[in-house]
Amino acid sequence: MALKVDDLIREKLKLWDLDDFMKEVRGIQRMVFKEGIDFYIAELSKTEGKTLLERSSLAATAVNRWEKKITDAIGKNMGYQSQIRGYLRSFGLIDKLNVKLHGKLNKIDVRKVINVANKDKRSLISKTAKGIVGEISDKSLTNNLTGQVMRDQFTKPVKRIIYQNVMTGTPGSKVKTVLHDFIIGQKDEIGQLERWTGQITRDALSQYDGAINDMIRTEFDLNAFQYIGSLVTDSRPQCERWIIKKGGVLKYSELEKEISWAYSNGKGMIPGTNKDNFGTYRGGWNCRHTAIPFRLEENNK
Repeated sequence: MALKVDDLIREKLKLWDLDDFMKEVRGIQRMVFKEGIDFYIAELSKTEGKTLLERSSLAATAVNRWEKKITDAIGKNMGYQSQIRGYLRSFGLIDKLNVKLHGKLNKIDVRKVINVANKDKRSLISKTAKGIVGEISDKSLTNNLTGQVMRDQFTKPVKRIIYQNVMTGTPGSKVKTVLHDFIIGQKDEIGQLERWTGQITRDALSQYDGAINDMIRTEFDLNAFQYIGSLVTDSRPQCERWIIKKGGVLKYSELEKEISWAYSNGKGMIPGTNKDNFGTYRGGWNCRHTAIPFRLEENNK
């Protein structure tokens, strides 16, 4: 049975929930935490009684080897690699859903717009995601999630924590707490790798979808956005305003005023957001809402 408009929207939003992806990431965090504690205890024992200079030399060599071992293990993790491959396929699913959605909602065929975008898809993804972790593309995203950028964001900070505490001879119980808070996360918070990969993957996917919608709005001269998504306890003021006060309908002619309101009264807006890229950036970094362009008739509010 053909999906209805609401069903298609739910399918789109479900794509950036990434529950299975984040479950895999949490498993990696637990692995790194355990390996980090075991390594710290062993290294502290090896450097006991050494001079500061000797301890520094031994610890530096050891933590560098350990960090490379951990990075290699993450890069070769089959479950993680599988989730990344599945995630990359989501960009194609977004395209298919947009064809169906706009066909039903706006009675327009957007395949030409999507085909134009797909001729330079990697560049478009890189452009829409720029500022998250530098250059991201369909091809290099895997490197960002498993290579040097991932090291800078996750394994190198863990290495520094271990090294600094080996040098000061900190008791294992205290180091365990510090590592747990950074790797796994404090109470009601998430760990560093989950936070970072979650932002990259959700923003790249949702901003790619938004960029396509901005292109569709321009091509077909659509004059409004349907702002869709659920609200949670920490939803941003602008998202609450656009869904509750505006009823989820934002006229293109009023977007400049609304974006200005968001910069003055809201939080988390992406620098450079304007009425022509609103579909791409929406409510800001890691925004879970989608803005779907449509034709608002004059007799509609």
